[in-house]
Amino acid sequence: MTNNSVQKYALEFTDNEIEGCMIEKDQFYESLNDMATDFPAISKLSEPMRHIDEQIKRIIQVSIKSGIDAFEGRNNSFETLGYDMMIDADMNVWLLEINRSPDLTHSTHVTKKFVNNYFKDLVGLFNESGWQNVHKINQDSYGCLKKLIV
Repeated sequence: MTNNSVQKYALEFTDNEIEGCMIEKDQFYESLNDMATDFPAISKLSEPMRHIDEQIKRIIQVSIKSGIDAFEGRNNSFETLGYDMMIDADMNVWLLEINRSPDLTHSTHVTKKFVNNYFKDLVGLFNESGWQNVHKINQDSYGCLKKLIV
């Protein structure tokens, strides 16, 4: 699994050139061109970043729509979901798992930045001036969730 809580126990974890075996999305997209020689599927795509983003969006939409009836709504509360995904050599995105209680610790430099931004966005979403943004969840579930999880 690519989950940091699991992979940190791998023998190669500290030897990896990528700190914590985790990079930010923007860094990954910047490195796609460098990886094209090792992964021919990248060269075949006119917009590899868009190709990946569309798959992520679709996975999130389908998973939320398929599981929405299983969530028990409670007044004055919200749910945070953590999506673990993997991208294969053909640039297909695969859903590994969805966490109902994702790890929000600063375990790597990437998670530290992500978690800090997540909480800033969360507060902004629910403060008085941002309350109208909550309605975006029903209109465009990925658009609102993307602000919180990407």
